Amino acid sequence: FIGTNAWDYADANGKLVNQEIIKKLKEADNGIWVEYISKNSLKKAYAKKVEDSQGNEYFIACGYYPEISRDNVFNLVRRGYQYVKTSGKSATARDFSNPQNNEYRDGDLYLTMYNIEGKVIADGDNRELIGKNYIDEKDENGKLYVRELIEKAQSGGGWVNAKLNNSFKSFYVEKIDIGTENLVITSGLYPVSKKETVEILAKSAADHLKSNTLEVAFHDFTALDGKFVRGDLQVFALDASGICYAYGDDYDLIWKNLMRVQDDNKKL
Repeated sequence: FIGTNAWDYADANGKLVNQEIIKKLKEADNGIWVEYISKNSLKKAYAKKVEDSQGNEYFIACGYYPEISRDNVFNLVRRGYQYVKTSGKSATARDFSNPQNNEYRDGDLYLTMYNIEGKVIADGDNRELIGKNYIDEKDENGKLYVRELIEKAQSGGGWVNAKLNNSFKSFYVEKIDIGTENLVITSGLYPVSKKETVEILAKSAADHLKSNTLEVAFHDFTALDGKFVRGDLQVFALDASGICYAYGDDYDLIWKNLMRVQDDNKKL
């Protein structure tokens, strides 16, 4: 979305999310909260208005899914499991990895599928990972977490914890026997993505934009290994006309206008 105009972004209920954010920010002295539907779940976002050294206005925002729990993770994996069993490897790999298909997403939850050797078969977050082998991938504490996921799946399935993106993530994993081979399907959540963290991240980003050039600030907002990523929480930045300058790790949105984008309920 970066560089696109988000003025007309609407959720599944037709709510014009970004227009509401800008309207509220113009009327408020401090940051504001908004609620909308995104990827089948309720999302809450905190937004703060900031002015750069040239007098240009932007709003910085960060959001989270307050109703997502371990039950959502478990249920998503179970639905994905059944889809693989009924539709096969190729169709499910395509659908799980399609960013336009939200059927197998729940808020920030998505599905990843590996073969037993650790090769990525599907990934709902980053299709560029497909075909790569992550059997030796380590988390931020040096743990071979993909290997542990596969071992857990082979021993009957269950939960595995790993430290990623400066936070701890809990994965639920199961093995799928499709006859010709065994696959591993998993999803995970960051349990610490709470309201207080969202506010701190958005306020920190606003201060960072004030004290740095636009190039430095927007680069830092989109750095996956940077201080503006906390688990599944990421910063996005729009100007008053809806042009996107940062949207977490979704680089395709940069320089786009998001003003007419809708959420799941057709809300702008």
